[in-house]
Amino acid sequence: MRLLILILSLTLAQISPGMDLCRDVVQPSDKIRHYKTLIESLDQTSTRWSCRSGLCLSLSQQLATALQSMGMPAERAGVSSIYPQQDPLLPKYGGFHFFVIDRSNPNTEIIIDSTYKQFFIKNIPESEIFVGTREDLIQIFTRYKKLIRLQDGGDPKYLDPAGIVETYYGFGRAELNKFNRPSRVKP
Repeated sequence: MRLLILILSLTLAQISPGMDLCRDVVQPSDKIRHYKTLIESLDQTSTRWSCRSGLCLSLSQQLATALQSMGMPAERAGVSSIYPQQDPLLPKYGGFHFFVIDRSNPNTEIIIDSTYKQFFIKNIPESEIFVGTREDLIQIFTRYKKLIRLQDGGDPKYLDPAGIVETYYGFGRAELNKFNRPSRVKP
């Protein structure tokens, strides 16, 4: 049954003899569609897969394990984005965040995050489990900029949605702010 779902979801992909369908999908968009199909097939009645709070550690491990059992090259990733502000009276920027990532295509990382909605002050009308690229996440954070949860005492008018995504998903590739640290808020 899973093989049938896999083949149907990859109809647009170019499949050559000997190709590992789970690892060698030609187009990232086809692999993203395939991940979405697999996630939709998960048991939603007895298992919790997503939340809007900080359960990213346990839920990311659960999701990575489920996707790995289906033959996908998914792994749990964690990013530590905690760094101090210049003003010791303000809280620290960032925090730890865990999610699932597929790095099998060196040009496009696929992010799978079942707790990304924790970064918003209220529910946004997007999928409960995000599956896509970092650019796709930036589009979501930009679209709902006014709903982003400020955790660092910053001024909302200086909020940089791309900086937030890079801080929590960029593995240290974020822009630097005036404190020479990865930025969630433009200086």
